[in-house]
Amino acid sequence: MHLRNLAIAGFILSLPTVAGAQQPAEPTAPQSRIVWHVGSGSAITLGETRDRFGNGVLAVLGATYETSRGLDVQFEYGATWHDLKGEFFELPTFDGNQQLQYVDFNVRMPLTPAERTLRFYVVGGPGFYWRNVEITRPGGGSSPLCDPYLLLCREDGSTVELGSRSSWGVGVSLGGGITLPVSESLTLYVESRFHFIRGPELDVPAALQGTVRSAKANGHFMPIAIGLRF
Repeated sequence: MHLRNLAIAGFILSLPTVAGAQQPAEPTAPQSRIVWHVGSGSAITLGETRDRFGNGVLAVLGATYETSRGLDVQFEYGATWHDLKGEFFELPTFDGNQQLQYVDFNVRMPLTPAERTLRFYVVGGPGFYWRNVEITRPGGGSSPLCDPYLLLCREDGSTVELGSRSSWGVGVSLGGGITLPVSESLTLYVESRFHFIRGPELDVPAALQGTVRSAKANGHFMPIAIGLRF
């Protein structure tokens, strides 16, 4: 009788332990982590920028700090290269190119749950942009050449010198993308963002004032990048 009472008491005391072992484990909260990305693609020019420069090539490198709150912080460095459209200036022998480099600081917000295979997101933020315009052949004429997108404004086009001109500006970008897992540690992404750059304002010579529509060169680009996140 004594042994039976001890067995019953032991069984009752063991019930909470057994019940706890049978309960399913609670899902763990997503952990914060740093994800790198690298990509390349096409740098599409828009607006007045497209009048002067053709579409170019793009290379990007960046890192994203993914949080558990649905808002990620991203840093990115990018560079694009564009050819100058000499025919826009009615100078067939006029040639050159533009190189754009930027660093931006973005907020990235996922739009689909993390368990989905195909995920959408929006991303955008401010940045610093450096533009360098290089003239590789002179115009060979005497017509005035004043265009802020070339960072050049001269009364005598024949005095155009070979060389490069550069300028810093602030800007902002906004866009979105899609990610698709390739493996446990590798993800394919496609992203496009509209970039607006606040350009410099040139001093227009008195003889050319009234002939130049605008002395300010705001930039408009929409790069499309394809790359990997890891």
